[in-house]
Amino acid sequence: MRLKDYVSRCKDQGVKQALVIGGSREPIGKFDSSYQILETGFFEGIKIGIAGHPEGSPDIPEQNLEKAMIDKKPYADYIVTQWLLDQSAYC
Repeated sequence: MRLKDYVSRCKDQGVKQALVIGGSREPIGKFDSSYQILETGFFEGIKIGIAGHPEGSPDIPEQNLEKAMIDKKPYADYIVTQWLLDQSAYC
């Protein structure tokens, strides 16, 4: 099923919000970031959450994380994040 069709079906079923996140593995298909998914416009009319990385990410350079947050800001209604990435640093 194509993304456009899937999102349309979700809207038809009454979905009001989505958490649009990427992954740290190799991309499968034509999208390699959550930003590319947001750019499609398929989620228009849905409240959007995006991922935040307050402690950074071991596989994403800091400047890339900052740019991604700036790029996704116009699409996002809220940010979801973990409190700790490396819990051993705090125990």
